[in-house]
Amino acid sequence: MHGLDHFRRGFDALTAQVYWAGQIPSALGLIAIALVLFRHYLAPWVAVLVGFPMALGVAASHLLPRWRSLSEAFPSSAVDALSYAAVLTEIAGALALGVAGACVLLVSGRLPIDPRGPLAAR
Repeated sequence: MHGLDHFRRGFDALTAQVYWAGQIPSALGLIAIALVLFRHYLAPWVAVLVGFPMALGVAASHLLPRWRSLSEAFPSSAVDALSYAAVLTEIAGALALGVAGACVLLVSGRLPIDPRGPLAAR
């Protein structure tokens, strides 16, 4: 949705940095989804390592006020509700990817964190 929204609004508003900063995580997200679909053993790790940073990056570049060349700040732009919906959907999807990967790692015991907390008796 987010990519289609950029297409709808036109790519001329994007800096080269924002364009490429969006393309790389998108490609990594597709790789993470493919790994999940093929049930690859690295899928949960890739989901965590791609999902959380992608959510943070999209939120920082679109929801914060303009801060650098990696920013396409919505608050100072004339974007409509559809653009906000597309960005919020992408952020939610990236967070869901990261959370799902973390849950699989926790349940499988492959994440070196005790879900019962740091003071749990061993």
